[in-house]
Parts: sequence; structure tokens; C-alpha cells
Amino acid sequence: YQLNGGEFAGEVETSYVSGIGLDKLPEPVRSNYIFLGWYLNGEKVESISSTQIGTLTLVAKWESVNYDITYELNGGSFYDGAKIPDNYAEGEGLAELPVARRDSYIFDGWMLNGELIDAIDPAHVGDVTLSAKWTPVVYTISYQLNGGELLEEVTEKYTVEDLVNLPAIQKVGYTFNGWLLNGNKVENIKVGTSGNLVF
Repeated sequence: YQLNGGEFAGEVETSYVSGIGLDKLPEPVRSNYIFLGWYLNGEKVESISSTQIGTLTLVAKWESVNYDITYELNGGSFYDGAKIPDNYAEGEGLAELPVARRDSYIFDGWMLNGELIDAIDPAHVGDVTLSAKWTPVVYTISYQLNGGELLEEVTEKYTVEDLVNLPAIQKVGYTFNGWLLNGNKVENIKVGTSGNLVF
């Protein structure tokens, strides 16, 4: 028997009688693998025929136990052309997980059962759902007062998730007409806005 990493749980027949053969072949075991059967000269066999003669070498064929990987991107996407594994082998895990992207966010990694991971441990068993964790990029806000004076504390940083109301200012002898961004009058920074801003 060529076990290819497997083993027998007990004693097995290691000979047969020509003219009688062997009705049933023993089944080996191997951690993290499924036994697919015995092969003789490249063909699967389940018994030794009564017409068989000569010394035989039976080769064990195995298939690794694989589990599915599901990705929850949470608004992100994978890079074009990236190879995304959709399963992993029991006993091997996955040493490297794919990287995702999302505009205006930093990819922190994958969450599994509430924990941030960078690989699937070889000891892990079962299908997994990986959830992408994101941190919004922090952008700056600059104000050109043009001789004016702020009347309140200002917000100088924001993220794509924030709604920011712009501050009021005053200038002696002038009426404040509002803030301009790229030539357009605005009253606030809307949710979904990104990039460093100068008013």
C-alpha cells in the first residue's frame, strides 16, 4: 500500500490469494483529507479480482477538505485583476488575505467573529465570512478670512461621513456673504464630501 501520508487504524491484509482475490480493500485515514480510493496502474479499484496475479501496489488518492470563504466588502471592492481565494484547505488555512479598497477610507483588514485577522489559521475549521473593516480618511479644512474674525470655534478636520456647518465670521464695515468653495457659495460640508478643503 502506498499511503501518501495516510495510515491504517489497525491491522490490514497485505497479501491475497490468486484465484480468490480480495473482496474489500482497507480504508486508510489522513487528517484534513478525504480518502478517494485506491488506484492500481492509474485506475480506481475497490477490490482485487480473483483473476489477478502478481504483486500489486495500491496507491491511495486523497482530496483536501476545503471550506468556503465569503467576503463582506461593506462598500469597498477588490483591485482589478486581484486573485481572490474563495476557499481554504483544512489544516493549511490561508497565509495571506486579499486587500480591498474604498474611496476615502483606509482598509484596516478583515474581521472574523469580532476579531481583526490577517490570515486564516491552519487550525480553523469550517466556512468563514470575512467582513472588511474601514476607517475614514481624515481631511483638513482651511479658512481664508480675508481680514475677518471668527465668531466661534471652527472645525479643521472632517471625514467623508461628517456633516460640517461652516462658521460665521465678521469684519468691521462689511457684511459677511458666506463661504466660497471653488467659486461656489456653500453653507456646509455635506456627507460624502472628500479631500482637503480651502474656503
